[in-house]
Amino acid sequence: MSQEKPMEVGARGMVRLRVRYCECDPMNVAHHAAYIPWLEMGRTELLREGGTSYASLEREGVFLVVVRLEVRYRRSVMYDDVVEIRTTWTGGGRVK
Repeated sequence: MSQEKPMEVGARGMVRLRVRYCECDPMNVAHHAAYIPWLEMGRTELLREGGTSYASLEREGVFLVVVRLEVRYRRSVMYDDVVEIRTTWTGGGRVK
């Protein structure tokens, strides 16, 4: 295993992105399917800010599986808006 520091519960990450035209419908509203890759970007940046990377975890045989994903859309995000994705590590379950 790596000598990298383990992620601490409560660790936080943040990434900002600008909504691209290709992620929008004809009314310039971001399509609901665009949100999932944004969440993945947040997870990846959380790992980086915690001192590791997903690539290094995979090289060690560690895979972070998404077993549940729940999204509540509160309002529309439009083309060219800046979106801030905040990610918090709340701990994991058993290793299988």
